[in-house]
Amino acid sequence: MNKLKLKVWLTVVAIFIAGFAIGILATNLYYTSVRSTYGPGPHSHPKEMYLKQLQEQLNLTPEQAAEIRKISDETTQEFKQLRESIRPRIERVKDNSRARIRALLNADQQKKFDELNKEIEAKFKRNNRKDK
Repeated sequence: MNKLKLKVWLTVVAIFIAGFAIGILATNLYYTSVRSTYGPGPHSHPKEMYLKQLQEQLNLTPEQAAEIRKISDETTQEFKQLRESIRPRIERVKDNSRARIRALLNADQQKKFDELNKEIEAKFKRNNRKDK
């Protein structure tokens, strides 16, 4: 009976992890779609939208707006450093997940799975270039 409970529990956890991964992918695809539909501008720059909203709703002075922009830019850099510091850990989790999924597949499925992941990675890199 304990083995059955363990299998059920592991299945639930695996489904949760898969759902989480699919949610991340779906969110990324959504934002990619929004960026490609609207192009550069406030739709692809939430920070600019936020700063504009503060300016309009708080009637900021030029000095306040400049200081807030400086704080926002510094915060953006802090987030960038944070993302870069955890990226290796994220990659390990992603690689581990893919290896576990791949182990469940037959040879033909593994080949297709590998190709699919290459396509997804390439699309992600194209959509997240800095030169947009």
